[in-house]
Amino acid sequence: MIESSLKPSKTLALRFVLVVSFVLQIFAAVGLTGYLSLRNRQNAVNDVAKQLRNEITLRVDQNLQTYLKAPQQANQINQDAIHSGWLKTVSLKDWQQQLLHQTQVFDSIDSIGILNEQREFITLSRYEGDRPTLFIADRSTNFEFSTYSLNEQGDRTALLKRTEIFYSKLRTTSI
Repeated sequence: MIESSLKPSKTLALRFVLVVSFVLQIFAAVGLTGYLSLRNRQNAVNDVAKQLRNEITLRVDQNLQTYLKAPQQANQINQDAIHSGWLKTVSLKDWQQQLLHQTQVFDSIDSIGILNEQREFITLSRYEGDRPTLFIADRSTNFEFSTYSLNEQGDRTALLKRTEIFYSKLRTTSI
């Protein structure tokens, strides 16, 4: 009788050891697979995020270069027009169409103007709803700062505002 009582405990222990070892192997395999999968997903997400950051940086740089190049090009065009004699800085009357054309050609330029030695200036802006607005102070306005709305052809449609400019009262002195 002693022998029969030992047999069931050995088979029970053997079954227990086999089942536990298989279960542990399965848990280890599933756990390791899950861990590796999680790490690979994290690495993939980090790689995609890095690529996206690099792409965004590249596009911002390209847009910034384009945005900053337009004013330099417009200034170079104006400087060439002055040096060639096509536009004069003594009288700013002809500059209105030139400045309007430049704000239409260069999308990134919202405002462009010129000031001469006679203390006259003209500025063309596209602020309110992309409608061109002219700011001018010269002999024709008695050096009062005048703001005009313009139509798409650059013709003055209405006087919006007129104010006195402080520098119209200044005297020039030579040193």
